Amino acid sequence: MATDDLSPDYSILSGIPIIKDSVSDMQNKFKEKCNVISSNFTTCTFDIRLDTSPADFPQHVLVRLESSNDHFATVAALQKLANSQLPDLVPQVLDVGTTSTAEGKKLEYSVTEFVSDAVTLEQEWDKLDGPAQKDLMSSIIAAISKLQSITLDSDHAHKMLKGTPYYCDGKMSLIGGPELGYHSDMKGFLANLAGDATPDKTKFSATSSSDAFVVESQLENVDQVELINVDLLELEKHIVFCHDDLEPRNILIKRDGSQSGKWHLAAIIDWEMAGFFPFAYEYGHKDAALGSSNLHFSYYALFKEQSRHLLAGGKSAIKLLEALRAMDVSKKSCPTKNVGRRFHARWLEREKVELSSDVRDGWVRKADAGDVGVFTKQDNDDLEMEVLKELGYV
Repeated sequence: MATDDLSPDYSILSGIPIIKDSVSDMQNKFKEKCNVISSNFTTCTFDIRLDTSPADFPQHVLVRLESSNDHFATVAALQKLANSQLPDLVPQVLDVGTTSTAEGKKLEYSVTEFVSDAVTLEQEWDKLDGPAQKDLMSSIIAAISKLQSITLDSDHAHKMLKGTPYYCDGKMSLIGGPELGYHSDMKGFLANLAGDATPDKTKFSATSSSDAFVVESQLENVDQVELINVDLLELEKHIVFCHDDLEPRNILIKRDGSQSGKWHLAAIIDWEMAGFFPFAYEYGHKDAALGSSNLHFSYYALFKEQSRHLLAGGKSAIKLLEALRAMDVSKKSCPTKNVGRRFHARWLEREKVELSSDVRDGWVRKADAGDVGVFTKQDNDDLEMEVLKELGYV
């Protein structure tokens, strides 16, 4: 951890009531009490064991610190909403508030229950056999299905999300979330995704009119996509609660108590991308994430296979998938010296995948791919170093 990275100190901890009241001799022992899991200049995540705690309150908690962020409270509210539907899989949010460093810098904090004896699915995925992978994916898809029963216009959601941007000035946002903004209709959401797209900057244009939303790519092999009002209204009928970042790094697993020590789903974490969207958006977003936030093709393929039945909206959902693909591949075709973008392209090339003609299938292995094998974290690190050298950064 770099010296200028954010880290817990006495002042910060004193501003978190549950820690201040439950850790003895904190001023002298806070360094040994806090186990920093990750940290950078603006965020820090650590776990800490409490010496005393109120009844029905866990003694082992996870704390996240972040420089002032307008999204923090809403993300916590969304996690609380998810916990109400999946109490065994979504860590309980125990407290949210603000504290400050010794220098007076304001920080947002959240305290959640710590999931003991668990590891990320990312750590174990490639070590699991096919049946074990399928079983875990079935549990993930079952959790998604339960989340989708929550609707934004329900009394329960209104109670849990009251005071957030979803309900403002007596109006309810129909679609969106902390990361992607809040929108009154599907057309506004898509326009936000497209951003300030122009053929020169992104290799595509996006046009919103009273009748339709149109994406037109400059690439010869990408067709124009037009979602007319009937499509947009159909998609608005199928807006559901989505995590939108269900990748292996955000899923915790643990072994059961049997002799075989079978792995099972333990928790779904990191709700920063969550919100209310048509599931077709979350499903299509997986294509853009492959090779960046997810480096496990077998996980991606299983997710697509097992969640396809959740796609709702018929031909309108297909059009949304096509629009997402057109925007993504067009933008990524632009020349760049961005390391992540270059790594993404090289990773897909190494995995020998291509986009299927059926947009619902997303990325598929090429017909002549043969046995691609499994690439390790070291392989991915080496590939990143190759990219850095090619770009002249090292």
